[in-house]
Amino acid sequence: MLEIYVIYQNPNDYPGKFVVRRWRGLTPDPHAEVRTTLTAARAAVPPGLVLLSRCPDDDPCIAETWL
Repeated sequence: MLEIYVIYQNPNDYPGKFVVRRWRGLTPDPHAEVRTTLTAARAAVPPGLVLLSRCPDDDPCIAETWL
């Protein structure tokens, strides 16, 4: 199953924070890593993944997507 890690900046459920969520297909993992900086959030992404370019239709709170 394909896993994608999405870093959100300032999402509604964690205002002022960065949140890393793992997605398996179309289902998000119920566990989220909450960090105070983008650098710390990136450290929660497993090594070896590739940063994808943002899509114009991405939700504004999506900071980065890793595959």
